[in-house]
Amino acid sequence: MVLFSPILLIIALGGYWTYTNPEASHISLRHVSDWLPDFSQSGIGASFTAVVLSLTGIEITTAYANEVKNPQKAYPKALLVSTINDFSVANGLFIIYRSCRFA
Repeated sequence: MVLFSPILLIIALGGYWTYTNPEASHISLRHVSDWLPDFSQSGIGASFTAVVLSLTGIEITTAYANEVKNPQKAYPKALLVSTINDFSVANGLFIIYRSCRFA
């Protein structure tokens, strides 16, 4: 519970500030459609799904981090390489999609 206390405090204070100062905040809790993506446009749903699914499973790798030599250096380096790889593949697919769509 000690670990969750600061997180809950930050969320509570942020929610209180956003709710009491709606004109000062760009986030509106009254209209969910203001901060959710517009899924009526083509490609937004696929992009949103790709982003969410690219982030799932990254926490599973922590179970195997202790089996690596020097996990304090190797694990963050592997996460960085994985992130760069995912970003490069996503950008490559986007470039291919844009060039095929408008060619």
